[in-house]
Amino acid sequence: MQVNASSERPLADDYLSLSAHGAQFFLQLEQDKAIKSVLQIFISTAYSITLNDLVIQLNATLESPLSFILELYDQGYFLSAKHSSKVPESSDLSSVLESFSYLSLGGKSALADANGFQLAQSGFETDQAEQLCALSAEMLSWQSRRQTLFNEISEGEGLSLSIVNKKGKSALGFWPIYIGNQSLVLILLGRPRFDQRELGKLLYLLGNYFL
Repeated sequence: MQVNASSERPLADDYLSLSAHGAQFFLQLEQDKAIKSVLQIFISTAYSITLNDLVIQLNATLESPLSFILELYDQGYFLSAKHSSKVPESSDLSSVLESFSYLSLGGKSALADANGFQLAQSGFETDQAEQLCALSAEMLSWQSRRQTLFNEISEGEGLSLSIVNKKGKSALGFWPIYIGNQSLVLILLGRPRFDQRELGKLLYLLGNYFL
């Protein structure tokens, strides 16, 4: 279990945002409904929100929202700050991917829907991106049919499907993203850098398109 490194819990006026661990929740097919009801606010409503405002939003759906939020904070789902953080808006999905190209060492990415249709791409040749998006649908279908096995291997943390080079390093990764009722696949060239809080910013922008 992820544990928040900070020993101090946030105050009512402190701003919460998704940590890398919190953002990775949306890479899992099987999502706890209670946790999802909290985390989805950070990709649909606001990238950062005060603890007090978050409690108010959840009062109607959770019995003890403050206790539950602080429990998630202790488990490392959130970061806290004294000031609000904002995410620059992007005009289209390709601009979004280009802005977050540093999330993979290869600096190239594409985004596909569950049917393999290309939604956006950054850095790949056009034909390459289209073929990779088509391949992603096959990967997603194959993974869904073997989900029980993958859950056992990953202990419920979710897995990507990767093509590795002869050194055993990821050369190309297919990362399912589950936002609302949407199944997307993020295709990354090279090793991903999903341990950064910017993954939450990417999901916030994607949530603005798909929620």
